[in-house]
Amino acid sequence: MAKFPSIKTLVTDSLFTFKRFTLSLISAIIGTCASIYLNNLDYNHREAVKNTGYLIMVCSLGLTLFFAISLFSERKQLAKSKFILLNVIAVVLLTGYYFFLRNSFNDIELIRYILINLAMHLLASFAGFINKNTVTGFWQFNKTLFLRLFIAVIYSGTLYLGICLALFSIDKLFNVNVDYKVYYRVWMIIAGVFNTWFFLAGVPKNLEELESSDDYPKGLKIFTQYVLLPLVTLYLFILYAYTCKIIFTQNLPQGWVSYLVIGFSILGILALLLVHPIRNLEGNKWIHVFSKWFYGALYPLVILLFVAIGTRIDEYGITEKRYFIIVLAIWLAGISTYFLFSKKANIKYIPITLCVIALLGSFGPWGAFSVSKKSQFIILKNVLIENNILKDGKIDAKHKPVADSVAEQITSIVQYFNNMHGFTDFKPWFNTNIDSLIADTLQYDKVNNMLKLMNVPLTYNSTYNYGDAKNEYKYFDYSCSVQEVHEIKGYDYEFMFNCYLYASDDYYNGHVLLKDSFSLDITKDSLAIEIKKNHKLIHTFVFSELTNSISDSIKKIHSNVYNIIPTNLMQLAYEDSTYKIKLKFERISGRRNKEKYHIESTNGNCLIKLK
Repeated sequence: MAKFPSIKTLVTDSLFTFKRFTLSLISAIIGTCASIYLNNLDYNHREAVKNTGYLIMVCSLGLTLFFAISLFSERKQLAKSKFILLNVIAVVLLTGYYFFLRNSFNDIELIRYILINLAMHLLASFAGFINKNTVTGFWQFNKTLFLRLFIAVIYSGTLYLGICLALFSIDKLFNVNVDYKVYYRVWMIIAGVFNTWFFLAGVPKNLEELESSDDYPKGLKIFTQYVLLPLVTLYLFILYAYTCKIIFTQNLPQGWVSYLVIGFSILGILALLLVHPIRNLEGNKWIHVFSKWFYGALYPLVILLFVAIGTRIDEYGITEKRYFIIVLAIWLAGISTYFLFSKKANIKYIPITLCVIALLGSFGPWGAFSVSKKSQFIILKNVLIENNILKDGKIDAKHKPVADSVAEQITSIVQYFNNMHGFTDFKPWFNTNIDSLIADTLQYDKVNNMLKLMNVPLTYNSTYNYGDAKNEYKYFDYSCSVQEVHEIKGYDYEFMFNCYLYASDDYYNGHVLLKDSFSLDITKDSLAIEIKKNHKLIHTFVFSELTNSISDSIKKIHSNVYNIIPTNLMQLAYEDSTYKIKLKFERISGRRNKEKYHIESTNGNCLIKLK
């Protein structure tokens, strides 16, 4: 019967863990304190909020990096001086990265941080097993970490719920006001310090002994063999069926299939990693067959992946997202070839190669950001030259009006540069200094200003496409330029309306009951607003009159990225000998198929005058 560890044993083990992973735990403690401090800040202290956030990010990196250094040093039995030197280098790099984030944090740096964080976690998985012939130890080590993490989460969650229940009981039973922030602080201490300490305490102490271990959890075998592998096989058949459909219909694959192929591939490789120690054991024929043929079965899907992403790149160029999809496609092709033909395939190469890809893709002229920026800049430059907007290296604002499709393409790329890289590379195109037009303004104003300088109407309106290629819709969203006080002079009544007209009858709500037997009905089929008095029709406002007017105006004016429309264009009016009616829309949104509008929601005010 197992004995419950004494307090002395717990303290001794805790001190040993702290001595073994000192800097990792210090990173966790600093990050936890920073999180608690951040929770106490209000948003008036914006600079402190941002700097504290950067500190938390760096501490997260430090926790994993110092953990990897400790494992590497233990396995290599490095001299204490070399171990200290590695840690000093890591501290210097992390400190420099913190100040770098403070001075230049943007969307690119967020993506770069995610890549570096991923690389550090992958590094930690193999840092203690760099030597050859350590595959068994590598697998056993990561299996132990996975199970330890699972247990740590259960312990931490249970401890937190127990403490919260105690605090809640004290609050209610003894009328002690427990600040809601206390619950957050308790969570941060448990998740940041206790959970980390508990997890690190379970890291195997002698990594060399793992090489001779043949421990394999029975539950893991059951889960992998009877749940995970059958699911992977099912998805394989689905993707193969889709591939056959593409061949027979001769239609190019849709862009989202790239994510399905990558997701399936990762799931399949994970399954193979989980069953690696038992794949060749007697009685596991199904696992052996799956392990042997899986990588060969990936080839057609990798080709499908290349076709799908290649089509998108050919049409729209490279972006960071497409860069990583194409890199992963190349990696899948390489890793499949390696495991298919290598007689002594080493599973350590999976995290090692992914770690290298994550790091190399995060910086340099070969990285995702430089390649994507260059690709989009070349496309934009060529479009501007083809449409006589860019002549002799300078923007000609007096060019002829461009087609909607061209304006949308230019707007999309300008929006991309605004979000990711800024407009520094655009400066040589203009004779005037454009810094004042693109600095210290709202993001959509920068896009609007840049397009005004190019004399290109802004047609990008946060659209999304859905449907097949023959029936493509785009989402539109028009709203008033200001939230103004409505002047009701000259009218007797003002009523607010808010209606939803989705395709399904279950979500259709186009009737609003107004005052004194007035009603507002939006017809689903004809997309018109009917104003009635005692169920008698007074007038019908057709939506197309409004949407067409707005659409025509967008081509003439430079609205911002969210299609903020001048108030006078968001109105419909009617007057006869009995009534004077005005509809003032605050927002109107829906789908557009070519030039036909399908309203899905609208709201505004209805003004009525009885003569």
